[in-house]
Amino acid sequence: SICGSCIETIPSNLIQSEDELEDRLLYLVDIGGQVHVVQRYVSEILTTQTPERKTWKFEIYKLEAVSHKLEEINCLGDWSIFVGNNHSFAVSTSDHPECCSNCIHFTDDYSGISDPISHGYDVGIYIFENHKIQPFIGEDVSPARFSVPLWFRPVLV
Repeated sequence: SICGSCIETIPSNLIQSEDELEDRLLYLVDIGGQVHVVQRYVSEILTTQTPERKTWKFEIYKLEAVSHKLEEINCLGDWSIFVGNNHSFAVSTSDHPECCSNCIHFTDDYSGISDPISHGYDVGIYIFENHKIQPFIGEDVSPARFSVPLWFRPVLV
């Protein structure tokens, strides 16, 4: 499990952005028993009269338990990460071959209820190998204002 004291060790320069049109979102994720910090870069884009926020990059850092230092990770190997407003987790693609390895699946944390001004959904897969984003939802989907997208991980008993 991830403890609250881990949050205190995250340097403020990971959170703060000098660009006022850019946000950085942080997620704590347990990957194989190690705490990792996933940093998501989101920029505001004006493609129409209504602004949209789009993810354009991710960085991952492993949090060293003893020294509390962050080490940047450039490859997830056979892990697939899921991040979002409600829950973040990682799965081994060896155990779950239906998931893409070396990828981050992300949901839109800010459209809908939390940001009624923005439109569109920012949901997709970030592929570490080529640093590209594959959208989940097409342009023709009407944004619903009743709920933000959520991840859920079914557990069979």
